[in-house]
Amino acid sequence: MSIFDQLQAACLPHLETYRDDLVKHDKEIIANRHGVPFVHVTCANGTHICFMPSAADYPAPGVYVPYLFGTANRDHVLEQVVTFVDYWLRPCAETVKAVYWFDGQRLRKIDLEKAQKLLRDYGRRVRDTWRRADFEIGVGCVADGVTAAVA
Repeated sequence: MSIFDQLQAACLPHLETYRDDLVKHDKEIIANRHGVPFVHVTCANGTHICFMPSAADYPAPGVYVPYLFGTANRDHVLEQVVTFVDYWLRPCAETVKAVYWFDGQRLRKIDLEKAQKLLRDYGRRVRDTWRRADFEIGVGCVADGVTAAVA
């Protein structure tokens, strides 16, 4: 059974509306990002998916890319991934019906706190990878709003 088939079997019964979120949109994006880890949240009124790509899949340092209704650099895009589940932990936790994590190999049911920890740890690993790569090639970096040369 495919990862999407497993996810659909587990989440579809919870959806009262916006079933296309899962059966159309999530199915397509999961197929297009085969093997990329993700966190998936199912509420009664739709689903939300957040992929966790490799550090190399983010924009290069200083590059802005189209993002939502504007543009964003890699730090902004990563921050949106890291804080993905924070919304449901506070005012909306009772609306969450199921949370799943795909680690690139296997799908597991988790809770919101575990999802938050996974995403924060992921963010730290990506930032560490960027720092090491930037140091190796001597790219300047921005820390606390101050630009410093890395040597």
